[in-house]
Amino acid sequence: MRRILVVANRTLHEDYLLDAVRSRMMEGPCEFTLLVPAIASTEGVSSSPSSEGMEWRGAARRAGDYLLPEGGNAQAHQRLEYGLARFRELGAIVDGEVGSSNAMHAIRDALQGREIDEILISTLPKGISQWLRQDLAHRVKRKFPLPVTVVTPPEAAGS
Repeated sequence: MRRILVVANRTLHEDYLLDAVRSRMMEGPCEFTLLVPAIASTEGVSSSPSSEGMEWRGAARRAGDYLLPEGGNAQAHQRLEYGLARFRELGAIVDGEVGSSNAMHAIRDALQGREIDEILISTLPKGISQWLRQDLAHRVKRKFPLPVTVVTPPEAAGS
């Protein structure tokens, strides 16, 4: 049985991620581990003239290099539960965890003690995705000897 680590956060509701999961299930028996890095969403963020360039509406706390809304870890757990439910609706065998806010560290931690055959990274569109800007997939490929697949939304027609 193939074992696939799926790394996703703000894309857990996207059809293109579920299509990738369905596709792997059609290829043969597989099980998934869903990893949701505990990173801040831009929801609730507004531009401001502050030195940081952004500010949270409401309470916030600093965690490493990230400004997390209060309950940011709770938000990641909610996303994880939502993602697990979506995968299970497809008939997938899945478990999951919330990881570090640093996606590389989260992936490293998730791989410890697990035999994984593929890492599937689901990102926001080009131009919006911090993971694409950070070249996360190439960094993961260099660090871990596993196939890495990036799933992004299909390009809009006419672009």
